[in-house]
Parts: sequence; structure tokens; C-alpha cells
Amino acid sequence: MTKLTDELTSHLQANLDRAIIKDEASDTWFTGRDLQHDINVLTDALRAANVGRDDVVFMSLDNSPVYVPINHALWHMGATAHPVAPTTGHAELVNDFEESQYAAVLLNPERAAAFKGAPGTAATHLTTLKMFPDLVLIRNTKHTTPASHAAPTDETLGMILNTSGTTGKPKRVGLNHYMMWKAAHNDLESHQMTRDDTVLIVMPMFHINAQEVIMLSTFLSDGRIVVAPKFSARRFWPEVLNNDVTWTSVVPTIITILLQNENALKAYRPEHKLRFVRCASAMLTINRHKAFVSKFHVPILEGYGMTESTSQCTLNPIGAVKMGSAGKPYKTDVAIVEGDHFTTKAGVHGQIVIHATT
Repeated sequence: MTKLTDELTSHLQANLDRAIIKDEASDTWFTGRDLQHDINVLTDALRAANVGRDDVVFMSLDNSPVYVPINHALWHMGATAHPVAPTTGHAELVNDFEESQYAAVLLNPERAAAFKGAPGTAATHLTTLKMFPDLVLIRNTKHTTPASHAAPTDETLGMILNTSGTTGKPKRVGLNHYMMWKAAHNDLESHQMTRDDTVLIVMPMFHINAQEVIMLSTFLSDGRIVVAPKFSARRFWPEVLNNDVTWTSVVPTIITILLQNENALKAYRPEHKLRFVRCASAMLTINRHKAFVSKFHVPILEGYGMTESTSQCTLNPIGAVKMGSAGKPYKTDVAIVEGDHFTTKAGVHGQIVIHATT
């Protein structure tokens, strides 16, 4: 097995009887034992669908706790999760499947209906899952080579994620087990995550931010995860207060909404337990940063990262935030390209280059 799968197993066993994941939409907490149940159901179904090591499983799902057992099942098998936006058109999903010939697809019933009659497909409804009782597994019946049951290695791809492309289709980035394991530890260390933390997910779960910075790092720190269907200005503060949320990750647009939306402002209560709010993906203006901290008494940790780097490269240190800055490199070498050389001198404009430290 791998460092990643070994630690996932260890942390799951330590939390079998503890409520660790919540579906905010149904107001339901799931224990580690519930998670283990769903991992087993998914593993059996994927094995029956001839999925094994190095196979890619395509998925397009709304925010749901089921992302966690799906990832665990696939990574233990050595298969690769490839989530895409749930806003992807049905025809585009079918075309992508036919073009790439994924071993299997995971969808909700509405999206799965688009595959009805598609050549080389057979659908199975996974009705015994606790976290998503109407999940549909579509098998690629043209995928006839017997699946490999060999154990994954640290170099095995765990995820393929799409990044925002400036032209044409988004780029696809592959992340292996070691990269994900190392990045999760960097994230949990830099954010000082512990078993006492509860994180609220309001960002899309097909994205690197939710997949790596939030879900994986929280699981490896024995923290708890609350999954919201999406960001809601009216529900944000009640979700934070009712679940004793200690941190969350957002984008600057959400900061602006929370400062200006009347429903959000009415729902705010000062007795929250937020240690910080993490903010990335775009620059947050200093004025809005100051206004948020003044209004809600919560520090904002801005950072910079890329899907290709398994997200985080820099972060403002807890207790030493510099407004208007993307923070300091965290276990990452960062420099600027200056002509034919790299430089770390101040005031130099150019392309950023990054390199992971050991």
C-alpha cells in the first residue's frame, strides 16, 4: 500500500464510532463506521464493474459526503478519481466518456439518464449507500481487460483534476498518492489542524481546494467535515454556529457577499468558534479584508496555490497575517524568472516558478 492509504486506514479505524462527516442538506452526521460501510459497498461494486489499479473513474456530482468514501475506495484499489463540475452538460459528459473510454462513471440518476442507450454502458444503482442512496455506477462494457488487483504505490495516480484553461478545454492534472499525502500534511501543519477542528465545505467538491486542502488534510488530522450543498449567504452563519465550525475556505467573492448581503448580516452571531477563514483563488482587496476582520472578528488567511502543485504554495501564517499578501512559501521554493535566472529579490516582475521542498 502507500503512505496515503495506510494513514487513511489508521485514521478511519480511530474514528469508527465518532461522527466525522455531516451532510448539511439532510442534517445527518455519519460515523467512521458509516464511512467504512460505504467504502465497502463502493469497492464491491467497482470490482464487479471490472475496475482496478490504474483505471480512471469519471464522476460529475454535486457537493455530497459521498466524495469521501468514493475517494477512499478508489485509492485503496489503486484507481484514479476524475471529478468534473456538476454543471457539465449531459451531452458533454457522454462525449467525454466515449472519447476517453473511462472504466466507469459515477453520477446521480438525472445525469445517468443521459447515458441510457449509449453504446458500451451498463448501469447499476447503488441503493445501499448511506451517504448517497441513489448513486448510479455506469460500467464501460468495452473495458474487458481483467482489472489489476495489484496494490497501489506512491507513484499511482489518485486524482485527475481539471484546471481553469484560458483557451479551449481545461487542462487535466494528475496527482499521485505521494503528492496528495505530502500536500495534506503541509496543509494540516500550516493551518494547525487538530482533532478539535470542524471545517465547513461551501466550495465545489470537484475542485482541488475541497479535495486536498479541506477534505484530505482534515481527515488526516482527525477533524470533522460539514458538507454544504453550496455557499448560501443566508445559511452560512447558521451552518458555522450550529456545527461549531472552526474554519472554512472561501474565495474573495464570498467575503464580499458576507459583508453586503442583508440575510447574511442578520444571521451573524459573535459567539462563533471560527479560528480563521482561508481565502484564495484571486486577490482580496485590503479594504474588504479589513472590513471583514473588523465586522466579524475572524482572521483571513490568504494563500496561493495551483492544482499542479497539489494546491498550497504560500500561506499567511496564523497570527502573523499581512493584508494584501499571498503569504509566505510553506515547504515550497518560490522564485521569479528574471531573464535566464531565478531570483527572490523584491520588486521584480515576472513569471512565478515553484519547486517542492523535501
